[in-house]
Amino acid sequence: MTNAECRTPKRTLLACVLLSSFVIRHLSFAATPPLITEARQAIEEDIPEVAIEKLRRALTLLPVGGEDRTAALALLAEAQLDTGRADAALDTLGQITPGDDARTVRLRALSLMALGRWDEALVQFQKLAARDTEKLAAFVGKAECLQSLGRTQEAADVLRPLAISKTAPAALRLRFASLLVDLGSVAEARALLDSTPRSPADENWRRYIQARIHLHEKKPLAALDDLAPFIPAADAAPPAGVSQNLRAAAALAEADARLAASGPETAEKVLESFIRQNPASPQAATVFRRLDQIYEGDRSTDEGPLTRMAAELPPQAAALAQFYLARIHQRAKRTEAADAALKKFLAQFPEHSLAPYAHATLAENAQARHDLAGAEAEFDAASRTAQTEKLRGVIALKTALLNLEQGEFVRASAGFLNAAARSPALKISARYDSALAWLLQKNYARFAEEFVTFTVEFPDATLAGNLRLEEGLTRAREGDVNARATLNTFLTGFKAHPRRAEAQLALADIALNDGNPAEAQKLQQEVPAAADTTPEMREHADYLGIFLADAQVPGNGVHTAKSDDQAVARARDFITKYPQSTVLDEVRMKLGEIFFRHDDYLSAQEQFEKVANERPDSAHATAALFLAGQCSMKLLSPESLNHALDLFGRVAAKRGPMEVHARLHQALVKTKLGAPDDAVKIYDSIITAQPPAELELRLAALTGKADNLVAMGKADVKTFASAIATYDQVIATEGASPTWKNQASYKKAKTLEQQAQPDAALVIFYDILNSAGTGPRETFWFAKAGFDAAALVESRQQWKSAVGIYEKMAAIPGPHAEQAKQRVRKLRLEHFLWD
Repeated sequence: MTNAECRTPKRTLLACVLLSSFVIRHLSFAATPPLITEARQAIEEDIPEVAIEKLRRALTLLPVGGEDRTAALALLAEAQLDTGRADAALDTLGQITPGDDARTVRLRALSLMALGRWDEALVQFQKLAARDTEKLAAFVGKAECLQSLGRTQEAADVLRPLAISKTAPAALRLRFASLLVDLGSVAEARALLDSTPRSPADENWRRYIQARIHLHEKKPLAALDDLAPFIPAADAAPPAGVSQNLRAAAALAEADARLAASGPETAEKVLESFIRQNPASPQAATVFRRLDQIYEGDRSTDEGPLTRMAAELPPQAAALAQFYLARIHQRAKRTEAADAALKKFLAQFPEHSLAPYAHATLAENAQARHDLAGAEAEFDAASRTAQTEKLRGVIALKTALLNLEQGEFVRASAGFLNAAARSPALKISARYDSALAWLLQKNYARFAEEFVTFTVEFPDATLAGNLRLEEGLTRAREGDVNARATLNTFLTGFKAHPRRAEAQLALADIALNDGNPAEAQKLQQEVPAAADTTPEMREHADYLGIFLADAQVPGNGVHTAKSDDQAVARARDFITKYPQSTVLDEVRMKLGEIFFRHDDYLSAQEQFEKVANERPDSAHATAALFLAGQCSMKLLSPESLNHALDLFGRVAAKRGPMEVHARLHQALVKTKLGAPDDAVKIYDSIITAQPPAELELRLAALTGKADNLVAMGKADVKTFASAIATYDQVIATEGASPTWKNQASYKKAKTLEQQAQPDAALVIFYDILNSAGTGPRETFWFAKAGFDAAALVESRQQWKSAVGIYEKMAAIPGPHAEQAKQRVRKLRLEHFLWD
């Protein structure tokens, strides 16, 4: 997750001390058991660990339900809170029944604050505010929660009526002054500070606030002067009389001052030193967060200090070091190291308040490497360990986005609604994404319902227009007949929308695909002139312009080099202007197609190879390699043929749907290179492949193998028999089309001719002519067989047989029929055949 998502406001330390001055810490009871009295004394002497042990012993002796037991549980919770164990304090408070007295509510609120569960703490302080005796403490606590939730102005509004009172405690006025600094009202804060009576007890906090004012005024050196009493000398003990919280606040302010004055390295050392000297500080988590923020802005950050802290500090501080060490790895894109650090953190502290953020980061890393199931499991774990509804809402939103990537659109929509219900801040984006989820599912009826609900609840014209536009774009991508109407509805209903140009471009695409280039050209030309176009829209307009130019052909509908000049020029210009475009591959493929169309095979090959080599993961890479191979074959030189062989080999190595096509072309190249034996081996690999290749590809391989065996027969006549047997396989193949069967039969006959078996060849030619009368017709090999059969009998001066063959051919419609009729007339005239 991002740094912002696992960060809480850092200016809350003052409250932790000030709040305690507005609450009643202990109540006295008659005849209090000695262990409770001793525990109370230990707490007052700031030795809560002793108090915890004495109270645990007392609880084993006290009966359930008595006042003494309630008092002991409350004191135990307070001692646990003092030792930074807020989660244990909450568990202890849960044993007090009914648990709605002021003291229990106050301690529960303070525990929730310590855990960063500000929403829940705010509810408790609001309950406390209903009691007259606790109003001051409640308002201070409420203000702290609001400020920590990023609602600083509201926090200041809560404290203002109390703080400006002449009877307001100095501590309260100082807290209000601190909030004013956060809001940038430095002059008012300074005035309040000056008007607040000074006392030795408040002097340290006054200096701290003064330092923050100087920091706000960009006077880091003055701030360091203010903080001097809090800054211990090297290896010296912390200054006496300074509380842990003030020490932490001063360290944070000193780090900010040194960051401004000297850069990140000195600031990092301040906070690293504080953590090492105060690993049990209640504010250790806040200091670690600020240290991480500084690390984030320091490119030279060394993970060494955090690595040593994770190994050497007490468990709670070591856990924080381990978590933020993972964040350093994550920012450096060392995701394996980050995952290892986070898993170690979770193994040691599965219930830590940072656990949901650790799980969420593991989920995002899994998602990035396309382990979607693993990502979902981690998001589920993040949701289980999240301690606030707001955080659960954020995780629900991320899970829903993951479901979109998985294609689980129904689950995604439910997840978005879940996120909206959990976090009001996410409601708009979650409801918006829920509508999009139904759109991605192509459930237009449900999308229409979501659209109406969204626009009624959130009357935002820009967002509503976005949804309507996305519907139109989705329908256009799917070829939906309602795409044009939806896009026109958007243009009519949202005349000031910033994405109107996208709709116009989509309509231009539709017009072009519908064969209306004139309309498409008009829409496309309007886009660059529109005031609201973005660079992406102008890029799309230029992209579309290439295909529009390609669609402009002369009246005869035939492309010429001259008519394609504009398309070539636009494509080259696009490549120059948008070298990182996501559609660059498509542009190069179109440019290669145009060059190929005009027999400029070298230029076409260049474009196809650039697609394959520069973007090997592109969806077009394999097709581009294949087409480059075809271009290289056309160049015919031995070097180009060998290069084609290599290109087809790269296609085959991808093991995709074009593998067999590439192998067939490799065999063709081997034939052209005069290596028929190598060609036969390639064809055999296709014929015997398991699972079998498609029927058409197997027939092509059998035919190619037989052709090469015939070529080898010139050197070894024994291969003629193998060739004929292979042609027979084609003829006997069930499902083979007349084209394949006639081709194989014709080539078998020609092979027999080479073996001086003309009569056998004539019989096969005749069978081909006879087959045309039944089933689907094929005329190419039929015509070749007929003309060759006629030529064979003509060479024997068997004129009547020749006329019979030509008449048989003329009876079958096709491009050969007229030539056959002419031969009949010629032979009859020349040889007086009128019977």
